[in-house]
Amino acid sequence: MSTETSLPQPPAAPEPSATALEDLRALLFGPERRQIAQLQERFDDVSQRAAEVGDLLPDALAHSSAQGSRLTTALMPSVEEAVQASVRRHPQVLVNAIYPLMGGAIRRAVASALASMVEGLNATLQRSFSLEGLRWRIESYRTGRPFGEVVLLRTLVFRVEQVLLIHEQTGILLQQVVTPAVQAEDADLVSGMMSAIRDFVHDSFRVEEGKSLDTMRAGDLLLRIEPGPHALLVGVIRGTPPPDLQALFQDTLERIHRVYRNELQAFSGNTARFDGTRPDLEACLRSARVEPLRPSSGRVWSWAAAGLAVAALLSFFAVRIQLRWSDYLQRLAAEPGLVVMAQQRGIRRFSVNGLRDPLAVDPASLLASAGLTAAQVSSRWRSYQSVDPPLVERRAQALLRPPPSVNLKLAGDILQATGEAPHRWMVDTRRVASFIPGVVKYDDSTLVDSDIALAQSIREQIEQARLHFETGSAAVRPEDALTIRRVAAMVTKLAGLAFAAGLRPSVEVIGHADATGSESSNLYLSTERAQMVTAQVAAADPSAGAVTTAKRNSQPLFSTAGPAAENRIVRFAVRLQPAGLEPQP
Repeated sequence: MSTETSLPQPPAAPEPSATALEDLRALLFGPERRQIAQLQERFDDVSQRAAEVGDLLPDALAHSSAQGSRLTTALMPSVEEAVQASVRRHPQVLVNAIYPLMGGAIRRAVASALASMVEGLNATLQRSFSLEGLRWRIESYRTGRPFGEVVLLRTLVFRVEQVLLIHEQTGILLQQVVTPAVQAEDADLVSGMMSAIRDFVHDSFRVEEGKSLDTMRAGDLLLRIEPGPHALLVGVIRGTPPPDLQALFQDTLERIHRVYRNELQAFSGNTARFDGTRPDLEACLRSARVEPLRPSSGRVWSWAAAGLAVAALLSFFAVRIQLRWSDYLQRLAAEPGLVVMAQQRGIRRFSVNGLRDPLAVDPASLLASAGLTAAQVSSRWRSYQSVDPPLVERRAQALLRPPPSVNLKLAGDILQATGEAPHRWMVDTRRVASFIPGVVKYDDSTLVDSDIALAQSIREQIEQARLHFETGSAAVRPEDALTIRRVAAMVTKLAGLAFAAGLRPSVEVIGHADATGSESSNLYLSTERAQMVTAQVAAADPSAGAVTTAKRNSQPLFSTAGPAAENRIVRFAVRLQPAGLEPQP
């Protein structure tokens, strides 16, 4: 029987404590944790980060510029906006910054203008009493240019104003000569720009090897560039130079290269070595003018007389057109509704600004009477409403449209209406007349209402009508039928006129009997006669019957001693009352 021997078990490893683990971490990751803490402290410290960015920013900008223009493109909007905001807020800062540049440029421009004026003075005096001088004065008057400028342009053929010697490789100005009458610009700036322009043309337009920019023109200035192995000769020329001037420039540049070859090749910035080139450069300052004619004394007096005659003629025309302009202004001032606010006189052109009422006369129609044309006068008129009496009356005529029988007249600020007018026009005019500009009060006290006047005339005719009857009869005689129709027509017309005039008409048919017979029989007979006539008027015209009523009357029209036939009648009584009132009994 075999037995197994059991081996002893190793003791269990104890559990590590938290302190031991922390010590292990500190041992393994301590340096890294300290570095992370330092980095966190740097990120949290704003001032430290700003200082670090400030140290790195110049190198970063230089590196970005070397890589391309991305940084410039990105910063351009922000920089432009910042500059605009700075100029709006503190414009004086920009003024102070550019003052040294602008001041010098302005002074040089003024000096150059004065030099040109002095230069042309002699030529101006020489040409003043010549035929060409007279022709140039006419050209000056026609074009508006000063006479001295015209003389300078007509007599100057060409002039070399400046000659510059520039080093080929560096673009540094070696020497410069200037015509005494010309104000020289900044020569170093000119030479630098010349070199930059030549390089730009050569690089941008793929100029063939050995060729370069030789001429540039700006207005009447020509820049002639003569290249050499080590130097450039640049001439600033005004006008059109002759062909042999280029040969002169070439000879001068070749001579300078022969004499100063070593100095040009070993040039290190010392321009004093080239002072000896000034005589050669000054020889290039050439010019040419049209030589003035030397007229004899007799011709001088002839030309002087001709000049005086022309001057007198021009003065006559100038005075005449000025008088015409004054006459035109007086005509404008005399017209109602035109107010001249501003006017400007010229030699042959004029302008006028002012106010014009729409009812006023057209200012252009006054030009011909003043001897002017529309091409000579520019006008600008603004609309307004004038209170001049003639225009107020015209405005009243246009707005109120009175009939031909009405006359409107403005007396002060009161608009008076006289004559005859329909009733409706009178009512409407009273309501709106005082709203016309320039009218304070409207007066139509003497204006006759034509509707009422005609109604009164018809009323009189109706009341004069008589219908006669036989003794004891109420029958209308045949010969009176025409009278009844005529009365019916007049009653209808009266009703229309009264309605237009705001009146209400009423026509009473009154019957009469003579003195024979009893009172009761006469009353009955007169009533029958009135009713018979009323019925026949209504039958002749229903519109007339609507306003006609019968009325009995037993009393004779005349005394009992009067003719009996004159009492056996029917007559009419017409009443005209304002609409809305009850008729009176």
